[in-house]
Amino acid sequence: MLISPEVRELVKVAVATATRSPGVLHDVVIARGLAPVHGTHGRISFAPEFLPGTQRAEAAAAQPDSAKDVAGSAEAVNHYARSAFTPVLRGAIIARVEPSVEGVDGRDVTGRTLACKRATEAPLNHDDSVSVGPDGAIVALQNGILSWRPPLLRVIDTLEVDGFVDFSTGHIDFPGSVLIHRGVRDLFKVHADRSLAVRGLVEAAELSAALDTSISGGMAAKRTGSLQTGRDLRANYLNNVRVRVGRDASIESELINCDLVAGRSIIAPRCVMAGGSACAGSLIDLRTAGSESRVATQLCLGTLPELAALRTALRSLLPEVQTRQSAAAEQLAQLKSVKGKLSPRQAESLTELEFEAASASSLCDRLDAAGRNLEDFIARRTRVELIVRDRIFSGVTLRCPGAPFEATWLVQFTTDLKGPLRITTDDRGRLIIRESLADDSEAIDLAKVAKVGTEAAPWAGNPISATAAGSQSGRAAA
Repeated sequence: MLISPEVRELVKVAVATATRSPGVLHDVVIARGLAPVHGTHGRISFAPEFLPGTQRAEAAAAQPDSAKDVAGSAEAVNHYARSAFTPVLRGAIIARVEPSVEGVDGRDVTGRTLACKRATEAPLNHDDSVSVGPDGAIVALQNGILSWRPPLLRVIDTLEVDGFVDFSTGHIDFPGSVLIHRGVRDLFKVHADRSLAVRGLVEAAELSAALDTSISGGMAAKRTGSLQTGRDLRANYLNNVRVRVGRDASIESELINCDLVAGRSIIAPRCVMAGGSACAGSLIDLRTAGSESRVATQLCLGTLPELAALRTALRSLLPEVQTRQSAAAEQLAQLKSVKGKLSPRQAESLTELEFEAASASSLCDRLDAAGRNLEDFIARRTRVELIVRDRIFSGVTLRCPGAPFEATWLVQFTTDLKGPLRITTDDRGRLIIRESLADDSEAIDLAKVAKVGTEAAPWAGNPISATAAGSQSGRAAA
C-alpha cells in the first residue's frame, strides 16, 4: 500500500477509536480507490436519411410501438413509389465525424494505477467524392449514392441493383447512372440522369435516361411501357413499346408493333420489323420490313415529328405577328397624321403604339431568324436513306419529304420486294429505289411496285391523314 500522510493520519484515527472502545467492531476508512473513466471512441454519425442498411433497420426496430401504430394508420401506401435507395445530391451533408474523448486513469486502494480504456479516432478513409470539414461535416462533392464499407466512405455515381426493379426497390430516380442486373417489372419507373443499363428483361415499365440506354434482354411493354433516352439506345428486341431516342437506335433482332422515333438513325441490319412505325432523321437499316400477314407497318424518313411540329408552329405564328405589326403601324401612321398638338390621351396612345410596333417588328425578325435556323438544321441533319437487306413486304408504307420541298411523299408497296434494296432521293427530291446498296445499281420503276402520293393528295383509301401539318400538293413520282 502507498503510505501517504493522509493514510498515516487515517491509521492513527482508527487506532485511537479502537483503543477507546476495545471489543467493539468499528468501520474505519483508511484508503479510497478511484474508478477509471474510459475514453469514448470517435465515430461516424450519419444523417437519418443516409443511415446504412443495418443502422436503418436498428433505428426502425428501436422506434416505439406508438410511432409504428401512427405510421400504420396513415393512408394507403403506394408500394411502387417506395424506394429502397436514397440518392445523394452534391452539397448534401451525409454524416459527421464525432471526435474521440480521452479517458482518465483511476487507482485502487493500494494506490496502484487502474488504466482506462484508450479512445481511438473514428476509422474513416474517403476519396475525392466527399470532403470532411473542420467541424467534422462530411459533404458530398458529386451526385450519386452512398457507399459505406468501413472504413471507406464515398459517393459513387452508379447505382447497381442486383436483382429486379420491383416492390423490393420501388421506383428509381437516380442522379447518376443505373445498372440493373436482372430486369424491370410491370408498372415500375426507372430514371437515370446519366446512362441506364438493364441486363435482363424489361416488362411494361417506364424507362428514361439523359444519356445512353442498353437493354440486353429486350423489352416487352404490352402497349403500356415507354422508353426515352437522350443519346443512343441498344436493345436486343422491342415489342409494343413507345420509344424516343435522341440520336441512334440499334436493335438486334425484333421490332414488333412499336412507335419508335430516332433523331438520327435506326441501325438494325439483322432486325425484323413488323407492325407499328419507325421514324428516323436520316437512316433506317433493317433486315425485313412488314410481314406476310400484311400487318400495317409504317416507315418515316428525313423528318422528325417534334421538328415538324415546331416548324408548323413557327409558320403559323409569324403571319399572326406580322398582322399585329401591320395594324399597329397603320394606327401609328394615322395618329401621327393628326395636325396640331396631341391630347394627353393621344400622346399616351402614340407611345403605346410605337412600343407595340417595335415589339412586333423585333418579334417578326426573331421568328424569321428562328425559322431559317430550323430549316438549316433540318436540311443538315435529315436525309432519306432506307436499306432493307432481305425483304420489303407489300402493305408497308413509307413517308418522306420529296420534290417539291413542301411535299411529304406517301409510298405504299403493292409487291413483295426481295433485298438488298436501297431507297433514297436524288438532288431533285425524286424517290429512287435501287436493287442493291451501291449508288450505281439499277433503279426499279417505283410506279410498278408501289402506290405513290402525297399527304395532300393521297390515293383513294389511303388510311394516312391527308391534312398533316405543313404538307402541300406534290407531283407524282417518276
